[in-house]
Amino acid sequence: MNARGCFHDLAVLRDKINRLYLGNRSKAAVTWGGPLRRREARFLRLGWYDHRRSLIVISRRLDAADVPAYVVEYVLFHEMLHEIIGIRTSANGRRKIHTSTFRLLEQTFPDYARALAFERARWGR
Repeated sequence: MNARGCFHDLAVLRDKINRLYLGNRSKAAVTWGGPLRRREARFLRLGWYDHRRSLIVISRRLDAADVPAYVVEYVLFHEMLHEIIGIRTSANGRRKIHTSTFRLLEQTFPDYARALAFERARWGR
C-alpha cells in the first residue's frame, strides 16, 4: 500500500481528519489507487471503501498539483464515514449506502461546499 503520493500524503490527511472530525473512530488503512485505465477514466470515482479489507482507496486523479488538499480531505472524510456508519439495509432488503444520516454527517465537513464546487468545476459532477 502506498499512502504517499506525489502531491498529497493520504496517511497524514487521514490522521488529521480522524483526529479533528471523527474522534479517531476510523481504523481503515488508506492508499492511492492504481493508474487510471481507459474504462476508469470515463467514470468519475474519486474514492471507495473496501469493507472486506478495511481499506480506503483514493483515485490517482486527486494526486495532482492543482487539486487542493481540502478536496482530497473531503473525499477521505466521505469514505471514512462509510467505514464508520456502514451499510444499512431497508425493510425490502435494498442496501442503503448514502442514507439521510450519512448525508447530514457528510455536510459537517468544514470545506464541504468548497470541495463540491471544485468537483463540479473540474469534473462537472
